[in-house]
Amino acid sequence: MLIIVYLFVCCVVGFAGRMRPFGFAGYVLLSLFLTPVVPLIFLLLTQRRFIESQTAKTSSITVCRNCAGTKTGASAYCMRCGAPL
Repeated sequence: MLIIVYLFVCCVVGFAGRMRPFGFAGYVLLSLFLTPVVPLIFLLLTQRRFIESQTAKTSSITVCRNCAGTKTGASAYCMRCGAPL
């Protein structure tokens, strides 16, 4: 039972890293070998930089300075925190 929970947590970390350069399979393998905590901490620490690099590629996405939320519509306010963009 514990192995099934461990594999599930590894897949959750892989799902969180699916849009990153290593992709789903890379983060699942890292989670299996290192423990899911290490790749998850890495994903959380580099989230803002990743979002900023993705928004630089597309001009229709705006990043909120307060919460790092993204918006793609015509609204002038962040959908997550309500701060003006």
